[in-house]
Amino acid sequence: MLTIVLVATTAQAVDLPTMVPQWSVDHAGAGGSDGDDQARDVAIDDEGGLIVAGWVDGEADHGDDATVLHYLPEDGSSDWSITRDEGPIDGLLKPSSDDRFTDVAVTSDGDFLLAGTLSGDDQYLQRWWVSHWFADHTEDWEHIYTDGLSSADQAAHGVAVTDDLFYASGWSFRSPAVRGQWVSFTYDPDTGATTAPFGPAASYHDEDAITAAPDQAEAVAVHTDGSIAVVGAIGIAGDTPDDADTDWHVRMFDAGGVLMWEHTWDGPAGLEDRAMAVQFDPFGDLYVAGYHNTGSDNGAGADRDWLLIKYAGEGDYGEPVILHDISFETAEGADEAAYALVLDNADDPLVAGYVQSKDGRAVWHVEQFAGYDLAPLGGVTLDDTEGAIWGIDYRDDHVAVCGTAFNGLDDDWRTTRIEPDSDGDGLGDSLDECPDDPEKTEPGICGCNIPDVDSDEDGTLDCDDLCPDDPEKIDPENCGCNEPEIDSDGDGEEDCVDQCPDDPTKITPGECGCNDPDEDSDGDGVLNCNDACPDTPPGTEVRDDGCTDDEVVILDTGTPAVDTADAKSESEGCGCATSTPSPSWALLPLLLVGLRRRR
Repeated sequence: MLTIVLVATTAQAVDLPTMVPQWSVDHAGAGGSDGDDQARDVAIDDEGGLIVAGWVDGEADHGDDATVLHYLPEDGSSDWSITRDEGPIDGLLKPSSDDRFTDVAVTSDGDFLLAGTLSGDDQYLQRWWVSHWFADHTEDWEHIYTDGLSSADQAAHGVAVTDDLFYASGWSFRSPAVRGQWVSFTYDPDTGATTAPFGPAASYHDEDAITAAPDQAEAVAVHTDGSIAVVGAIGIAGDTPDDADTDWHVRMFDAGGVLMWEHTWDGPAGLEDRAMAVQFDPFGDLYVAGYHNTGSDNGAGADRDWLLIKYAGEGDYGEPVILHDISFETAEGADEAAYALVLDNADDPLVAGYVQSKDGRAVWHVEQFAGYDLAPLGGVTLDDTEGAIWGIDYRDDHVAVCGTAFNGLDDDWRTTRIEPDSDGDGLGDSLDECPDDPEKTEPGICGCNIPDVDSDEDGTLDCDDLCPDDPEKIDPENCGCNEPEIDSDGDGEEDCVDQCPDDPTKITPGECGCNDPDEDSDGDGVLNCNDACPDTPPGTEVRDDGCTDDEVVILDTGTPAVDTADAKSESEGCGCATSTPSPSWALLPLLLVGLRRRR
C-alpha cells in the first residue's frame, strides 16, 4: 500500500485546489436533549440548489427530528424544508424517539430519494425508512422495514437511483445472537415495492461475529450497466466501542443481484476499519473511501487515516482486483477519517471528511485525487469549521458539502457551497465582480484588470489620465505629455510648436530667421535680410543682391575701398555700407586692354 503524509497542498491550475467557499450556513434544532444536530448528506439538483438531509435535536423528550432543507445556490437561503417527528418518548412503549435522514439521491426528473430511520414503539427502537419525494417536495411513497420481533434496531444508510430502479443499503440488529447484518433493497420507483433477488435475501453478516461489533452497510452505488456495489464494515471482535474490531468490506453484484466478488480490508491494528462511500466511474470501476485505524484504540488512542481504494469492477473470476490504493493523512499520527466521496467531471474522486489542524482540532477537509493512480492533487481545508464533513456532491464546477460544526457547546448542522476562484484572489467567482483579475474583486473606478492607481499623484487615476506620468497634465493637449503648454513670446502659439519661441512676430524662421522680419522695404523682390541695396527705387531691375548693375556693393572687409570713376559714395549711391568692387567691375580694365589689342 502507498502511504502519503501530506505536508502542504500545491495549488493546481483547475478544479478543487483553486476553489473557495462561496457561502456557509448553520442550522440548529430546539436543543431538547443533547443539542447535537447533523447534516448527513447533500445532493445538488438540476437548478444548482442543495437538498441537504440529516437531523436536528427536537423538543424535550422528542429525540432527533428527521430534517431536509433546500438551499438556493446564490446565497444559501432556504426556500423549503421537510421535518419528520414521530412524537415524544413514551416510557417502555417507546424508549427511543430518534428520527433521522442519513442519505439523499436526486433522480433524473428532479425527484429525490431519502434513506434513514424512524423511532419505534414497544417492539422496535428504530425502524428502516426509505421514502420517495417529488420535485415539489411532496411525498410519493415510503418503505418502513423491521427484521422480525427480535430485531430492536434497523436503519437505511445509503440510497442510489437509476431511471428504472432505486436501491438502498443499511443494517438490522437481527437478534442478540447476531448483533448486526447488512440489509439491501431494490425498489420499483413508481410504487416503492421491493423486488427480488436483491432484497432481504441478499443480506450479509459474519457468522463468527456473535459478540462482535455489528455488521453495517454504509453506502450503495449503481452503474449504468445495472451492476451494484455495497460497502460498509463487518464486526470481527471487541465488546466495547474502544476496542471493537471491524473490517472494511466491499461487495460487488451484477445487474441480476448475483454476488460477483467481495473484499475485506483488515487494518494493521485490529481496530475499526470502515468503508463509508462508493462511486462508479463510467468504465465500471469503483472507488471506495473510508478509513482504517492504526492507533491503540478507537477512542483517545485512535490514529485513523483516510483510505481510498480503486477496484476493477468485474474483478477476476470472482476475486477482487485492486487497481490502486492510498492511505492519506495531513500529518503523521493525526486522527483523520473520510466519510464521503463523489467524482468530478474528469472522473477524479473528491473525498471529504475531517483532518487534524495544527492546534489539534478536527476540521473540515476535501481532497482531490487523480482517477488514474489516486495521487493527491490538493484540496480545501476549512480551518474555521471544527467537526466533520459527512456528505458531498459535485455539479457544474461547484462542490457542496455538509456535516457537523462544533459551536463550543454542541454540534450544529452546517452546509457549505464551494466554487471556483478563477483568479486566485481568495473570493469565489460568484461573489467576485472581477473573476479574472487577481488584483481586484470589484471594478472600482477603472474597471476590471485596470488598477485604480495615480502614478503621477496629480489627483487623477491613470485610467482617466492621458498623461499618467506627468503630474502637470492629464491631457496631452497640443504639446503632448511632459511638455508644458507655454507661449513665451505671446504670439498665440505654444513654444512646443513655435519655431521662434522668442519672436512674437514669427512662428517659423522663414527666409530671414527668427527675430529678423521677412520684409522687402524697397519692393524689389529681395528681402531686406538679403538686399545689399534696400533703398532701390521702385520698379528698378535688380540683381539677386538687390542692387542694379550700376551699383557697386562695398563689402565691409575692414580694408580701404577701391576708388573708381563710376563708384558711388554711400551718400551718392544706394546707401550701401562700405564695400569692395564687385568682381565684374574689377575686370573692366582688363577687358578694355583686350579689345585694343584685337584692333
